[in-house]
Amino acid sequence: MLSEGLWRNTFHADPNMVGQTLKMGGDSRTVVGVMPASFHFPDAMATDMQKGVWMPLQPTVEMLKDRGYNFFLVVGEMRPGVTTAQAQRELDAISAHIQLEKT
Repeated sequence: MLSEGLWRNTFHADPNMVGQTLKMGGDSRTVVGVMPASFHFPDAMATDMQKGVWMPLQPTVEMLKDRGYNFFLVVGEMRPGVTTAQAQRELDAISAHIQLEKT
């Protein structure tokens, strides 16, 4: 994912960037989207956090074995009409399902 600023300033707002391959750190990466200019991380995460590129996490073997890795912060947008309590219940159910699969 590219930030809107990086897409606009570095790639001249090329409307064909999605699907293009970029070299990053010697690896080829496919652009899957451009975040809107209005996207900002919640202030609780970091008020000055600005990114240009988001890449998928590459978990280590240790991370896959141990659910104790809890340094991830997840950012999402709820569908209109969904309450925080409803979203929390769904996340709790997903977490419980993951835990059952580990055993």
